[in-house]
Amino acid sequence: MESGCHARLREALDAAIHEGETAMEIMRPLPADKVFQQTPARLGNYYRMKGDAAGAGENRGWYEKSLRVLLGAREAPQAIEQAYPGFLISSRSRHAGKSAGTAR
Repeated sequence: MESGCHARLREALDAAIHEGETAMEIMRPLPADKVFQQTPARLGNYYRMKGDAAGAGENRGWYEKSLRVLLGAREAPQAIEQAYPGFLISSRSRHAGKSAGTAR
């Protein structure tokens, strides 16, 4: 039997998955370079957590879903790099320079 705390955690995870799937549906028509990478990354993590909670015998489907979504999350930064060569590298360099400059 599931305790009240575990039931609330399961419900919260189910709600997070629902919200993540809704967000992914909204972003589906967007080109990969316009997708916010954190959305599929978080959904993939929620699927993994659901697999962890499901236990042996029921977790494989959740883990496979997680892997598909997480692999898809890699498309966004790859598409940005193709659309704007050097953007991610130069952006990281600018941010590193700012934080290094403010540490003085």
